[in-house]
Amino acid sequence: MTVRREKRRDPATGGVREFWMVDVDVQMPDGKRQRVRKTSPVQTKRDAERYEMELRRAILDGSHGKEEEVEKVVPLVKDFVPTFIEAHCRAEQLKPSTIASVRQVLNHRIVPRIGDKRLNEVTSSDVQRIKAELASLSKKTVNNTLACLRVMLRKAAEWDVIDDVPCTIKLLKVQKEEMKFHDFDDYERLVEAAEHIDERLRLAILLGGEAGLRMGEIAALEWGRIVWARNTIVVAASDWRGHVTKTKSGKVREVPMTTRLASALRAHSKVRRLDNDLVLMLDNG
Repeated sequence: MTVRREKRRDPATGGVREFWMVDVDVQMPDGKRQRVRKTSPVQTKRDAERYEMELRRAILDGSHGKEEEVEKVVPLVKDFVPTFIEAHCRAEQLKPSTIASVRQVLNHRIVPRIGDKRLNEVTSSDVQRIKAELASLSKKTVNNTLACLRVMLRKAAEWDVIDDVPCTIKLLKVQKEEMKFHDFDDYERLVEAAEHIDERLRLAILLGGEAGLRMGEIAALEWGRIVWARNTIVVAASDWRGHVTKTKSGKVREVPMTTRLASALRAHSKVRRLDNDLVLMLDNG
């Protein structure tokens, strides 16, 4: 009998995804050989080894190919996190910032609490314990944590890693908070203070305060998106740590410029770098 565990490229995904495969070659008592090659149902080395042992035993005792062929291998929560990140978050092309947030939530709030349990062993009591241990955080933060766990368990069931979602996950009730605004005097003091620090900082504040651009949209703004003829800015992209994606809503919008913002942009355009189209850049590029 020979067994091989390999990381192979999946041609169905254009050679992008690697996966664990077990290859069992058995010589039966009657002298005949039987070879079985299967992809591990759970893509971690530890569970591939376990699956290999179960498959080998099934071949030798004659149960392979029958309904009770091989016991389903259910991974630990901590071992399933990388699979969930790759097969769901990256496969669905979520934004890099969203993927980073999901990874942080799972690795820092979920894994330390239930990481050593198998996916099908997570109980409603575990969920309540997580709520209790995160009680010092805001309800919104707790709900984001619970939502990540719920999606991960649902995907595990959808991918037949587990038979069904093993527990009920109810989010906390959150009252809608009243929107908070800075008053005009606060804003003017902020603009005035920025003038004494860096003209680029003042421009960034004007883009946020008078055009409503988010921080990532300000970082990704290019000169080609400023339409001087209509005195507007076309907001089409957002930058997160060097990853440029669509805006938060996924839609392109056009916003008008105030006289002060247009004047600041025109002044800044006179000192713009010619080797890059970004409106705001540090001295080092």
